Amino acid sequence: MQVTENKKKVIIVKEQVLDGKPVDFSYKNLHSLKDVIITEPRSGERLPIPQEESTEEKKDSSVPGNPNFTKNGESEEGEEESPKKTQQLEPFKPPQQAAVFKILQEHTTSKTAANSMPGHADENQASAVKKARVSYQTTSIMLSYNTIPDLIGLCDILSKVVKDYRNLKWIDLSYNHLTVLYTELCELPNLMSLYLHSNYVSDMKEIIKIQESPVKSLTLYGNAIDQLPSYRMYVITLLPQIKRLDSVLITKLEKDNSMVFAKRINVKKLPFVINPPVPVVPKDNNAEEEGGEEEKNN
Repeated sequence: MQVTENKKKVIIVKEQVLDGKPVDFSYKNLHSLKDVIITEPRSGERLPIPQEESTEEKKDSSVPGNPNFTKNGESEEGEEESPKKTQQLEPFKPPQQAAVFKILQEHTTSKTAANSMPGHADENQASAVKKARVSYQTTSIMLSYNTIPDLIGLCDILSKVVKDYRNLKWIDLSYNHLTVLYTELCELPNLMSLYLHSNYVSDMKEIIKIQESPVKSLTLYGNAIDQLPSYRMYVITLLPQIKRLDSVLITKLEKDNSMVFAKRINVKKLPFVINPPVPVVPKDNNAEEEGGEEEKNN
């Protein structure tokens, strides 16, 4: 007994894009933002790491020393693939007759033709399934717990890591060695959350650099500027678009007070921390070992 299975036709009625898993570069011992380009993340999917051509592959096969080099200057691979030898090993085969396929087509009823007959239209509609196509997109990246000192070339580097860096909504740069902020953060049109806590920002003027950013949630605690008087009011006044600072929701009263505070402050004379803490540059263990060997030899 033959059992025929009717495949249900799938109709895509809606396409939905959801946030994918964050690309996590935390605890990867990154000493520079450029290291992200050649580093595999802890989790999440990144773009393929660009691979440079090795110098061995660039060597000319006609150069002595190459394993494929012969006395006549021709490679052994070329001799094996010569057309004369292939003709001798593989005799000519005549093409198959097309008549066989023609007969099969005449005596076989196609499924589409059968379905197009009257009476099958209702069955096709009943068997159709409406579905929503769901795709996942990377919208967050984690770069925390490294020793990144700056964000120079941020957008160019992100373009080599995620599919479309302009779709990023959340960037975690906490626990790094950042001392200044960069206007390139404003070139991310969908950035909603920015984590900068536990860095080394000590001048309130740096906050002005991200005034054009669409960020709604910002963290700055653990930087030297959080010790300045009226630190929270300064940040709320300089960044009126944010709704949450240091994981605390900004109240209506704080918003009202910031309008009054804005008339009292001078943007050109914003406070800064005198003698701020300086990030410790990580030591190169390899350099120390080489130096110790040299001293022993001397």
